[in-house]
Amino acid sequence: MNIAKILGNDSYYQLNKILIEKLKSVSSAMYLTHLIDIREYLRGKNQLREDESFFCLQEKVKEKLYFSTYEQNQFVKQLVEMNLIEVKKEGLPARYYFYVLDEEILKCLKN
Repeated sequence: MNIAKILGNDSYYQLNKILIEKLKSVSSAMYLTHLIDIREYLRGKNQLREDESFFCLQEKVKEKLYFSTYEQNQFVKQLVEMNLIEVKKEGLPARYYFYVLDEEILKCLKN
C-alpha cells in the first residue's frame, strides 16, 4: 500500500487559517471548504447549473464530514449572514441550491 495515495492531496482537506479565524470555527470553515469542493467537482463534470449553483444533500455531507443536520443548518445560517454563500429553495419536494460567493469570500479573507 502506497502512503502517498492514502494521504495524498485528494485524501484530506486544507483549511485556511484566516478563514477559520474569520468564521471563529474550524467546523464552519470545513463546511464552506466542502461546499467549494463540491462545486469544483461538479464544475469539472459540467454539472453546475447555468448560474453556477448546485444541489447538496445534507445526508451526503453527514456521510463525509459527520456533521448533524442541526450543525449543517447552523453553518449555513452563519455563512449566509456573513454573505459568503446564498441558498435558494426550489421545487417540490423542496431542494436547497447553494451559491458560493467567491468575491465575498476573498473580501472576508483580506479584511
